[in-house]
Amino acid sequence: MRRDIATYFIFSMCLLVGCQSNQDIATNEANISDIPDQVSFHATLTTTHNGELASRIKYGRMERFSSKKIIKFHDGVEINRYDAGVLKFEIRAEQATLNEVNDNLELVGKVVVKTHDGIEVFAEKLLWDEKQDIVTSDVFVTVITAEQDTINGTGFESGNAFKNWVIKEPSGVTQKKLSLGGGEPSADEK
Repeated sequence: MRRDIATYFIFSMCLLVGCQSNQDIATNEANISDIPDQVSFHATLTTTHNGELASRIKYGRMERFSSKKIIKFHDGVEINRYDAGVLKFEIRAEQATLNEVNDNLELVGKVVVKTHDGIEVFAEKLLWDEKQDIVTSDVFVTVITAEQDTINGTGFESGNAFKNWVIKEPSGVTQKKLSLGGGEPSADEK
């Protein structure tokens, strides 16, 4: 009798442990898209255009989610962009997400841009829209020009060459003499 009860108990436990509701199965299937299908660590990706170096991406960890068409870079990412083999700018961030459908790149965490002509941009977040050829941010940004002018503000917009840029809601310090009165410049300003 005691042996029958033990056998019944073990059989019952096996049934309980082995059973799963349809809801549990659906939840597990939905989470599969949250698992990357490619992962790499401490690598460098290099792209070329017509045989010339176009960009170089170094990262700590990369995860590719093919079903979502996104690539996530973690543990630091550095992007160097070249034109005709000449370095034009570099971007560093703690992490980035590349949307493979529209080529948008979102950079997050201590983002620093340095151009070959001396402009530096600092922000916590930048969005790089490759197809529209535009870089934007909706957070606090600091820009230091080649002339060492420092401009702060909320909101930023630039072409991806960082030559012409706009800071919305600016404030800052300049080394230049400015006429804020709107009239004719004084003799010192001419």
